[in-house]
Amino acid sequence: CANLISGVRSRYWWQGELCRDEEVVLFMETTAEHVEAAARRLRELHSYDVPKIIVIDPASCDPDYRAWLESVTGPI
Repeated sequence: CANLISGVRSRYWWQGELCRDEEVVLFMETTAEHVEAAARRLRELHSYDVPKIIVIDPASCDPDYRAWLESVTGPI
């Protein structure tokens, strides 16, 4: 499962300059077992030198949602 949120305005420092860009935020969902492989593949595909990859631990995830996620998450 993935959600794309367009129209995000980002401000950040890069190589000594303040940058202003429009970006798309991508939320991807997978199980803990697949996080490392997913992050590795995202780094390979991303156009940025340093893509923003943040992992949120879903310890309090709704049990029914987690069961669905685990049922549809196959090998990466």
